[in-house]
Amino acid sequence: ESIMTTKKFAEQILYDSDHVPPMVPVDTHALQSTGHVEKISGSRPVEYAVVYGGVAENGKFVDYADLVHDWLGHRNWQRPGSGPKFVEAHVDRRNAEFHLNMDAVLESLVKKVGL
Repeated sequence: ESIMTTKKFAEQILYDSDHVPPMVPVDTHALQSTGHVEKISGSRPVEYAVVYGGVAENGKFVDYADLVHDWLGHRNWQRPGSGPKFVEAHVDRRNAEFHLNMDAVLESLVKKVGL
């Protein structure tokens, strides 16, 4: 049985956003190269975020990730399957799976402490 932690869930969403439509749009590869998972500073319980933006592989700073993610206008991206909400759509799609896994984690913890 595979238990999905919040970090694993974020890593799965990052993977989906680059491999399952709608995928991160690509024109120059800069935005795509910035995708990563990071711990949200100070979060309790520990939470992780899927992040696009920052310094790209080509050294340029990408500050337009939110604009591209939320762009609902027509655009012919070079990459087939690209589209808006390339992170949000996968969070929504996998949300039930995540909650089932978190319930299993909690149930396991309760059994371990004998409650």
